[in-house]
Amino acid sequence: MAYTLDHICPNYIQSDNNSVLWQHLVEIQQGDHVNIYAPSGSGKSSLFQLLLGSRIPHSGRLSYCDKSLKDMSIESLSAYRSKDISFVAQDLRLFESLSVMQNISLSSFNKEGSNGFNTDKALIDFKLEDKQNKKPAELSQGEKQRVAILRALAKEHKCLILDEPFSHLDDALTNVVWSTIKDNCIANNRTLILLSLEKEGRHQWTSQWTL
Repeated sequence: MAYTLDHICPNYIQSDNNSVLWQHLVEIQQGDHVNIYAPSGSGKSSLFQLLLGSRIPHSGRLSYCDKSLKDMSIESLSAYRSKDISFVAQDLRLFESLSVMQNISLSSFNKEGSNGFNTDKALIDFKLEDKQNKKPAELSQGEKQRVAILRALAKEHKCLILDEPFSHLDDALTNVVWSTIKDNCIANNRTLILLSLEKEGRHQWTSQWTL
């Protein structure tokens, strides 16, 4: 079991296929690929913070491997964030004083780590091979997104959580980056949780939910 979300929020929006998340019991198993979608302002970023353990639900229960995130000690939460999950937030959280490669290196990066992820190849595929020594201020927003995604993939993890990660990428780049994400998660039996504005149709999801 990866996550159990049990009636964690007080409001929800009904979807056309009656799949709803708030006020329902949702279980996400290890290796599941889940797309959670809703318009802006519906609570995706709040859910993202809940999954990271940086926000406490007002009601209900959110647990990871049968352990409540709310009741985890500081040490347990730190271990959860450092060892079990990797993520891309909307604000990207890049370190402005570090280069692209230094930002990536913070995730215990090596050229081809134990997860089989080849960072050198991804730099080329993501069209970042000539940006390695640049700092975030010298990059476009789309380039920053790709650096944040690459950093998340380079880290060893069990679950990848993405909060609107493609908003500044064109269709061609999105397809390349998305293919890399899917292949990496499938090859390593990683849980994938994508938070998006609309249903993502480029993947065969385990489940899709709305907020």
